[in-house]
Amino acid sequence: MAALTSAFPGLNQDTVVICLVILAVVTVLNLRGLGDAARAFRLPTMVFIVGLLVIIVIGLHVLNTEYASVAEPLVAFIDQLCEQHDKQIVVLIPVVLPDRLRYEFLHNHHDLVLSAALRGHPDVVGARVSMPLEPADGEDPAGSR
Repeated sequence: MAALTSAFPGLNQDTVVICLVILAVVTVLNLRGLGDAARAFRLPTMVFIVGLLVIIVIGLHVLNTEYASVAEPLVAFIDQLCEQHDKQIVVLIPVVLPDRLRYEFLHNHHDLVLSAALRGHPDVVGARVSMPLEPADGEDPAGSR
């Protein structure tokens, strides 16, 4: 319901009425029997499934774009610097240290990819620098784990 009222803000004051109407329609369809309910919900279910598949396909396409890789543009820039200068280059790679385990899935992936991409460069030293992820102001540092 929140998606509908955010798309059409004018319906915000009628949220309860809309929910009751939807509930009444679902109740009537279920009371009429399984066959009628299945026929009525077939089209919305198919639209949902097709929409979900379209989102997945678009997401997989976006993953294969040139902007998806963090390491490639950085390695190309470092290669340019290596060609221009005959000195050793030190790359500082930040490693985010989150305070909660669930944030581990969001952070600490780019440093591994970049470190692996720089291994084949003899004139480049990759130094990983730990950076603790601080809680936002007003949050409990221990949090509810």
